[in-house]
Amino acid sequence: MSSTASSRAAPAGATLRLRAAPDVHPSYRLQSGAAITGSHSFRSASNHPFIRAGDSALRVLTDFAASSAFTVSAGCGIDDALDEMFRRGVRALIVLDEQDAVIGLVTSYDIQGGRAQQYLEGQPTRRREELCVREILTPCAEWTTIDWHEVRSARIDDVLAIFRRTASPYLLILEAGNETTPEYLRGIISRSRLERQLAEST
Repeated sequence: MSSTASSRAAPAGATLRLRAAPDVHPSYRLQSGAAITGSHSFRSASNHPFIRAGDSALRVLTDFAASSAFTVSAGCGIDDALDEMFRRGVRALIVLDEQDAVIGLVTSYDIQGGRAQQYLEGQPTRRREELCVREILTPCAEWTTIDWHEVRSARIDDVLAIFRRTASPYLLILEAGNETTPEYLRGIISRSRLERQLAEST
């Protein structure tokens, strides 16, 4: 596997900056104390395998204050990125540009079908092995987001209602900063994991 496919390592408390885009805040970072690499990613929600729709939404949140987030370079080949997901046991990676700014999210579905196929249909001279993550990611401006304080008071059925109104496979959780501190990318909720946990809990 190409070295560009590897998850980026950084000290605890390292920041992830968000590349400016319309309708999004100018800078996001991981919750203070979270690592950007490690043995856990998008997994803290699995600490609560049995859930009910009336439970707190925090039971299905992967909190980056407790779990690390894996990232991938925007220039990484899409198949290398998919191999990295399989190796890590995850279905999505946060995408960084050359300045380590966050520019989007890429999922296994984007690579195996969806966006990759659509891109190739519009670029008949391109081959699959030439595609990089940058060309098929979901940019920050298209993220479905919710404020951390709303998640803390929300129930799982509130999260389900958001997913029903969108086609997004993930809900990104943002936490407000202050005058000198940018907002946090606090965590993520996976639609497929939530639906699977609900099905297993019935």
